[in-house]
Amino acid sequence: MKDFFEIHLFEKFTRDILKEFKPETEKRFNRSEVELLTVLAKEKGKPFRHYGKRVKLEKGSFTYLVDLLVEKGLVLKIIDQFDRRKKTLDLTEKGNKMVEDVNRQFVEYIEKKFEVFNEEDLKSLDLAFNIIERLDKKYMENEKKPRQIDDKPYE
Repeated sequence: MKDFFEIHLFEKFTRDILKEFKPETEKRFNRSEVELLTVLAKEKGKPFRHYGKRVKLEKGSFTYLVDLLVEKGLVLKIIDQFDRRKKTLDLTEKGNKMVEDVNRQFVEYIEKKFEVFNEEDLKSLDLAFNIIERLDKKYMENEKKPRQIDDKPYE
């Protein structure tokens, strides 16, 4: 790592690409809601606390977010039948359909955005994202301070 600018450049690249993505859904969702729904679709059966860490939210913010999604009929809270202290989350059928729809829209959006890249660029970008994903998981295992909820809607 040479300097601050390298990290800032990566953040700017992803922000610039994502800033125009506004999924069309029947209800408005903020980024934190979409992020949690996407994580739930990818990582099923994990402890409640795991999901809070993955979306980098403090306990109170995460519980509030989960309650919102339960109220919207997108998520179920599941309590372990042998130990009521253990909870997990799962998507409802409506939640799964919403994630599939948002992911479909995202793929279409990204394909259009990435038309400027050649095949070699796309392979390099894919490799870079795989590395960042691996490093993010490693970093999150040691991260101590979660963030507040991002309640900015997709507009």
